[in-house]
Amino acid sequence: MMYSAIALVILGAAAGVAFRWKVLLPIIVLLPFAVIAISIARGLSHAETAAAIAVSEAVLQTGYFFGLLVRLIASLAMQSFTAAGFSRGRRDGTTRRNDRHTAPPAGASGP
Repeated sequence: MMYSAIALVILGAAAGVAFRWKVLLPIIVLLPFAVIAISIARGLSHAETAAAIAVSEAVLQTGYFFGLLVRLIASLAMQSFTAAGFSRGRRDGTTRRNDRHTAPPAGASGP
């Protein structure tokens, strides 16, 4: 059961990072059928099956939430990274006028 919970967290996190809620919805709908099939194979009671469905849905949605947080943090980091590079590369009007290269003197020879 622990391996299936880890797999559900990874599946939810991957869906949260890569997709929006429209991808999570079919997974939420199909997950109870998979849990019911596994419960029948293991011979679990109705109460245990209902608890397994509730726990598996909660674990999947928790993983999805963490995936959304990872995506949010990554997008904020990328925005701050590009904003810092953009503001560092810009010059104000006074620097642009004073930053002209001058030609070497006419009689100077290079090395």
